[in-house]
Amino acid sequence: MQRLTLQHACLYAKVFAAHIWQALFAREPLSRAAGEKLRRCMLARGGARAPADMLRDVLGGEEPSAEAFLREVAPALVGAMDEATLARVTEALRVRLDGSPGTPE
Repeated sequence: MQRLTLQHACLYAKVFAAHIWQALFAREPLSRAAGEKLRRCMLARGGARAPADMLRDVLGGEEPSAEAFLREVAPALVGAMDEATLARVTEALRVRLDGSPGTPE
């Protein structure tokens, strides 16, 4: 059970990291302003704030999404999808801050 939990934690970390990368650094990886925002919103806080709140702050209030992660690990697959299919897949894989996956309709 503990191994499964660690695997999920690693996957969630990758999803969150991909979203932060896409939101802050994809266009300009060496952006000073983006680096300062990451430092101000997350790194400088340490454990003083809830991780979910820090993540929302760095994403500008946006909820984390698996879409950036999917684009990073499977760009050819994502590129072959139309917008409606991508939206359905993203919703099915949506990550909520409480750790539960989204439920497809």
